Amino acid sequence: DDALHSGESPEHLNEWLDIVSAGNTAKNKMDPFARTFELQHYWRILHQRHASSISRKIGNCQSVLASIFEVSPNQIKHDLTEIRGRLGDHWLERMCRV
Repeated sequence: DDALHSGESPEHLNEWLDIVSAGNTAKNKMDPFARTFELQHYWRILHQRHASSISRKIGNCQSVLASIFEVSPNQIKHDLTEIRGRLGDHWLERMCRV
């Protein structure tokens, strides 16, 4: 408790605290990459396993995923557009190999 709430940080943790600090822009950029990685995984599975069920319900799916990732549905839509731009128009049809 003292280590967490004291005014000074232990010297041996200085490098780690620099990495995880809110001001570290490299750390802040990892969240969108992690979200995009998870999103493409879930989106592909939804389409591979439940394509007929989600047909014409894409907006609803985006809203649900937005609530899971705690972003707006427009952010999910933007992320999916970015994924399609990087992986190509037919990225959903490609099977993942394990």
